[in-house]
Amino acid sequence: MFPHLEGSCMRSKMIGSAAILVFAGTPVTGLSQITSAPTDSRSPAQWHTTVAVLVGAFNDDIGGDHYFPFAAARLSRDFGRYALWELGLSYAASKETIVVSRNGTLSPRDVASPVITGDVGVQLKYPIGPVEPYAGVAIGIFARNYENRALDRETGASRAANFGLRFRMGERFSMRTEIIRLRSDDYGDFAAFNYEHAMGVSFLF
Repeated sequence: MFPHLEGSCMRSKMIGSAAILVFAGTPVTGLSQITSAPTDSRSPAQWHTTVAVLVGAFNDDIGGDHYFPFAAARLSRDFGRYALWELGLSYAASKETIVVSRNGTLSPRDVASPVITGDVGVQLKYPIGPVEPYAGVAIGIFARNYENRALDRETGASRAANFGLRFRMGERFSMRTEIIRLRSDDYGDFAAFNYEHAMGVSFLF
């Protein structure tokens, strides 16, 4: 009896069931997309490798507390928003005054005694807009070579603490000022306390 009505009811039930399935599946699909999204919230500028070239002055305790030309190259890598590690290699064109005998007379003479230092350190930093103050510590080794062949090369442990500023000038370029880098170089019987002041440029990769 009324077969056309029964057919219409069946079609309505099928359409309704399909609509319910589609509606019910929508949030599940959205949830799967949310759960499969990357959970790493780091910004691209937060993680990078930096190469810096610095020049400045090296105050040498052995060299009579005088300033000498100084240059350094430093490679750093972030391992957090507020921390990085850094490898450094520096060269200071130091001179030292020694007493030499000339025709039986003792007289002072300045001889070249450049200092090469390699170290590794960690820094804490705090970005404030384009300015990034930092402070860190480092440990490594140094070698002092003498122009006078009668003096042996000296090597030992080097420890340092530094403080400075970085100024972001663009996505890949920044200026760096190392306000001070305090160093303690171990000569065995004593420690020489030196310090460096430097400025330079940094390139980000």
